[in-house]
Amino acid sequence: MITESRNYICINCGTPTVELCKKYSETVLKLVNCSKCKLVADKYIEYDIVIVIIDLILLQKEAYRHILYNSEFTSHWKLAAMLQMMEAYSDWVRTAKHKRNYKLTYEYATTDVELYMLSFRVIFRSICYLLIILALTAVYNLVKKQKISKSFPIVWKAIVLSNFGSFLLLPSLIWDSTLQDLHIIFVALYTTLSQLLAYTVVCNCVKLWSVAVIVIAYNGKMYANELYDIMYSTLYNFLT
Repeated sequence: MITESRNYICINCGTPTVELCKKYSETVLKLVNCSKCKLVADKYIEYDIVIVIIDLILLQKEAYRHILYNSEFTSHWKLAAMLQMMEAYSDWVRTAKHKRNYKLTYEYATTDVELYMLSFRVIFRSICYLLIILALTAVYNLVKKQKISKSFPIVWKAIVLSNFGSFLLLPSLIWDSTLQDLHIIFVALYTTLSQLLAYTVVCNCVKLWSVAVIVIAYNGKMYANELYDIMYSTLYNFLT
């Protein structure tokens, strides 16, 4: 849905534009060309949402710009909740499958509690991941003398949208352990590439900085994962 009181961008070059189309009548619309690259500012206005999703899967910058800047992407909170539940459930299933081969450093009281604790761990590491990206983005904006507050919401939406690859974890829940491990590696690489592309789009920075931000945030996420396990183990041993 397109509104009148918004600023849009060209999905090809990222140049701001006042409007994406001109309305001549109730049934006649003409797409506006970008003043810089001279291409259609946003071709996805006329496309079905399925085409946009396919281009997202194919990691097209144009699709990310369309959703993040030129459309009403208001379901990011719902998408974030679904992705967190998907990650937690995947971790829970893999933990249950590997219990015979791997000795855990701590045991939960019941499988239900285990699922809850894994959910908290996923949320904790995701928050740490987001905070690291926001902090590095703030540093970048200070150096470039750009407004910080306006960049935070769009970065949040970009990170949530780029995590849609987590839905690819579904097949790993039914495959055997060998294929499951390979599949999880593939999903992790694909999601990382999606996040790298999304961050480059919203931050409008060089690829080297984007790579540095995503790598640092990913390592911070892994350390947060271990930190949560240590914190829970300590608290569990203290209470028992």
